[in-house]
Amino acid sequence: MAWNNTVTCSSCWERGHNKAGCPILKERMQKRLEADPDDWRATRYFEKKRRSSKRRCSYCDNAGHNRKTCKELKHAKQITAERSSEWRHRALEHLKNIGLGVGALVKYDKWNNGEIQYAMVKSISWNTLDHRFKDTKYHDMHGFHLSDLGKDLNRIDYNASLPEDKEKIVTSDHYNPYRTFEVVGPLRPEIIDSQVPANWLTGQSSVEVIFDKDTKPYIVSEWVSLQDFYKNQ
Repeated sequence: MAWNNTVTCSSCWERGHNKAGCPILKERMQKRLEADPDDWRATRYFEKKRRSSKRRCSYCDNAGHNRKTCKELKHAKQITAERSSEWRHRALEHLKNIGLGVGALVKYDKWNNGEIQYAMVKSISWNTLDHRFKDTKYHDMHGFHLSDLGKDLNRIDYNASLPEDKEKIVTSDHYNPYRTFEVVGPLRPEIIDSQVPANWLTGQSSVEVIFDKDTKPYIVSEWVSLQDFYKNQ
């Protein structure tokens, strides 16, 4: 028989709840405890209930809910998507202004010794490009992958970060990438537009990258304010 997606209680065998939430079992244990305060089975049942009620959310560390139902985590994800989306719209204009996309000709100083090399942008890790370049002090992700000219253009020779934005529209005042480059052969804006992944501008991919089972509030505190969140609770 196929499973009909309805849970069956292993205590009373009724459908729609499990043993932990069984109202018949709870009533039976309550009667046993009233009849005998030292009843070990009833005592253990309610002690387990008390321990369960004190479990804390692995994200916000508050009791009464878990990570799956955490309102603060939902709020943080929403703000992250919004901040990422705002930044990405500005960043796309920045990329088009400087002509930066896959296929652009660039130059860089690989060893920081004044020896300039020329390369082509082989690929871009788009999901690493988000609001953290602006909203955190020292974010520096190597999202641009370069292939030196005169070599196998299928090979990645250099991984670099987003070129500094002089007007600080998309990068923070503290931004000082260790490995970067300069565009010398820009692409047309429409070519760059055609390379942007679907839904990238929504910011949802940032949520997927930033939030995993180990993410804590302090990791996102530089752009997620909880003042309005708690005001509305």
